[in-house]
Amino acid sequence: MDNITQRLMEQKFDLQEDDIIDDYGSSYDSTTNTSDGDKRRCSCLTDQHKTLFRALMGELVGVCFYVFIGCMATPHPEGVYPGTTHPGAGAIPVALAHGLGLASLSAVLLKISGAHLNPAVTLGVVLCGEMGLGAGLAYVATQTVAGVIGAALCRAILPENVFIGINGGAHVLHVGPGPGVVCEALLTCVVVLTYILAVIDPNTMSGRGPIAIGFSVVVCTLAGVAATGGSMNPARSFGSAVAVSAFNGDVWKYHYIYWAGPVFGAAIAVFFYRFVFASPEKRLVVCGSKGDQRKAAKLSQITSFPQSGHIN
Repeated sequence: MDNITQRLMEQKFDLQEDDIIDDYGSSYDSTTNTSDGDKRRCSCLTDQHKTLFRALMGELVGVCFYVFIGCMATPHPEGVYPGTTHPGAGAIPVALAHGLGLASLSAVLLKISGAHLNPAVTLGVVLCGEMGLGAGLAYVATQTVAGVIGAALCRAILPENVFIGINGGAHVLHVGPGPGVVCEALLTCVVVLTYILAVIDPNTMSGRGPIAIGFSVVVCTLAGVAATGGSMNPARSFGSAVAVSAFNGDVWKYHYIYWAGPVFGAAIAVFFYRFVFASPEKRLVVCGSKGDQRKAAKLSQITSFPQSGHIN
């Protein structure tokens, strides 16, 4: 992971800590009374704010384009497979638009913001301990606003009859609320776990992470389109619901499913990661003696694949 992303993960944007790490990795007391210390403290806070602002702008732009692409790619029911009412009609182009769009955006924003582009992913990163709660809340707020902007752009471009015909790109529930929450939770678990293992964990992270994330969205959209529409992203669902709510007030009836499901899914993904798949130093439960733990850590290093940046 590059320096900027590593700073986002290590600093956790906690600006009230007693010790602050500067750009060169040295630690000093933020409460020092020396003029030199005050200058260094102010400089470091400024750098942290700049890093956070740049990351939030990356999330704003990324989610905005992702939701815009997703809404625009939603097929009109009368324009795809005429005569059929199956909720999966036209699922392949929708899944490809979401998956490939997310892969492209992740590739260009990974070194800027970590390319979460999803409140559920941000929740997973926070629960993994790789980001502070304050930064996580800022990410989620930015992603939610960006979702509304992206859906509004779709509304501004499409004719009203077409926009209403595709329900503003909003997700439609085709099963009961209970199965809907379970479906969204399982699908989100796949997406969040893919992100954590491909981007965060030091033994499994890869330069091909954006491709893996994009493919996970493609297959999960295909799997969930006939049940919940395959959201896995509360910002995507919220933005399109806001845009179409003026024409369809019922869009809010089961909207909670597209928040509850991803939250549960992110929690499940973090549970599997922290207790099963994480590197030894990040795993919460490590069984056996210290000798066994050292052997496990050594085995983990041996069996881990080399990163693209380490290949000569």
